[in-house]
Amino acid sequence: MKKITLTIAVLSSVAFVSLAVQGGRSDGLVKITKVRIPMDERLRLLCDGPDSVIGPHTSAEVDVYVNQAVLDYRRSNLDKFEYPLQSVFVKEKYSTVGAEKPDLATKMEKFQNHGTIDDWHFSMYSLPDLKPIKPKGHISCASCHDRYKERGFISRQSEKALRSYLGDLKSKQVDTKP
Repeated sequence: MKKITLTIAVLSSVAFVSLAVQGGRSDGLVKITKVRIPMDERLRLLCDGPDSVIGPHTSAEVDVYVNQAVLDYRRSNLDKFEYPLQSVFVKEKYSTVGAEKPDLATKMEKFQNHGTIDDWHFSMYSLPDLKPIKPKGHISCASCHDRYKERGFISRQSEKALRSYLGDLKSKQVDTKP
């Protein structure tokens, strides 16, 4: 059963990422970053490995996208971190500051609810060809995100971007009232 669920998650990952990075937005993903988040160089090396380094002074950046399940959950559960099934986080990664197009996309999707990192499926794709890739670094996505158990396995930066996005929406709603 777990193998079938994982296969479905992988197939849906390709479709989700494909629509997200091609700007279709019919995928239901919402960009929650106002400005790209700088990616710590040590983290980038752990994630991508040294082969991805373009030069000694490069810095990577990410944009974060989430689906409606994540937005709805966070709006009504400000102090909880038990994201519902089918919650999706996608990061588009830019290899240099100010790059026009991302060259990597990662996705985490929740497909079971046991309170462990194994509840999430992680996938990574090169862009723009959408070829699935495995991290070349020292650790897997799951082993890094396992450190964030107290936040439902979501990184501090993604959680901060999500709260900022929802705060901006709330203030816009207040501003539009007569």
